[in-house]
Amino acid sequence: MIKAAIFDLDGLLVDTEIVSLKIYQELLSEYGYSFTKEEYAKHYSGKTEKENIKRFIDTYNLSVSYQECLDEVLNIERKLISQGVELKVGVKSLLVYLKENNYKVALATSSTKDRAISILKGHDILSYFD
Repeated sequence: MIKAAIFDLDGLLVDTEIVSLKIYQELLSEYGYSFTKEEYAKHYSGKTEKENIKRFIDTYNLSVSYQECLDEVLNIERKLISQGVELKVGVKSLLVYLKENNYKVALATSSTKDRAISILKGHDILSYFD
């Protein structure tokens, strides 16, 4: 009998793919480049931030260090997340069902703890996680 559910945050509970796309679009626009959804999907989606930043610096010949680029990405991300990240359809009702039926609920994510908690609090669903 199943007694617990483990959720991933990015892409499953919340739509962060669009946030990543917007981060990279804003970053590259600062250097005079446009960045398409197709390019994101083909070369950047599902990759680590480290891989993506290195690819940006190399592909677009950015005149910044890895750390400077990472700092820019994180600043843009904080700004966008503070504006809200869309919750996936059905998430809240599923979490309510699981809690009402005494399932343990956990979160597994590669996001930082602060980022994950901020997003969950923003949707008032942190209390559903054990």
